[in-house]
Amino acid sequence: MPFSCKVGADPAMRVVVDTGWTRPAMTPQARQRAQARSVGTVRGVGLMSGSDYELVRVEGMKSAIWIADGAVVAVVDDGIRRVVPDADMIIGAEAFLACGPVRVSVGRREIVLLPEWTPSGSDASVPLRLRSGVPWVSVYFGTQAVDLAIDTGSDATIAIPGDALATGSLSVEDRSMSAMTAGQSVRWSRGRLTVPVVLGDSVVDPGVVQVVEGPTTECSATQHIGRGLLRKFDVILDVSKGRAWFVRHSPVGSSRHRMERYQ
Repeated sequence: MPFSCKVGADPAMRVVVDTGWTRPAMTPQARQRAQARSVGTVRGVGLMSGSDYELVRVEGMKSAIWIADGAVVAVVDDGIRRVVPDADMIIGAEAFLACGPVRVSVGRREIVLLPEWTPSGSDASVPLRLRSGVPWVSVYFGTQAVDLAIDTGSDATIAIPGDALATGSLSVEDRSMSAMTAGQSVRWSRGRLTVPVVLGDSVVDPGVVQVVEGPTTECSATQHIGRGLLRKFDVILDVSKGRAWFVRHSPVGSSRHRMERYQ
């Protein structure tokens, strides 16, 4: 979900909103163009774990989705462009989830900060948790509940380690492929689920899913709901209540705090 905005000395920085990402980050080239100054280092968490990153202070960033004049951002060598090849900067969900209820509409290409959210009586919610700034929800595969991250930076419907599900829940093709996720190579196979998938009160057919090889991990790169499935819903995230709603046709209404509409 990309947009352009002014960041420091650069009038047209290409910024991507990725709810599967953690700390806001930019490429070294973008750092130079924005003329951001160094303020220290930080140990990475989540998708950025395992390395130390330089921190820079970004002055003059003006965007409807993130008012961040003076924000501290990590400089990531090449991980950003391996995730999104043409991105200069990534903003994760932690940048806006603390502002109140948020509606993420991948199909409409928009994120809206809601003044309030009152679900209808028929709207079922699921538990919502933040892990390293990334939203995670419980999804039912048949009768088995599995936590998955909400990742607007992934093209997949669902990505899940094969051993996270009960035996017989997956039909996996023999072909194995690899993909770059946050600068790391992840091997996976195509598969189809043999049990119903339930998000809130909706039974969905995700079609082909990514079955990640290796042991189950609590990492959004290998265990998530991606844009392929999210585009079927308006997803309302309310951190203060610890709940999320997957609504097929939520009312747009009027919002006093429209964060960004992506064209």
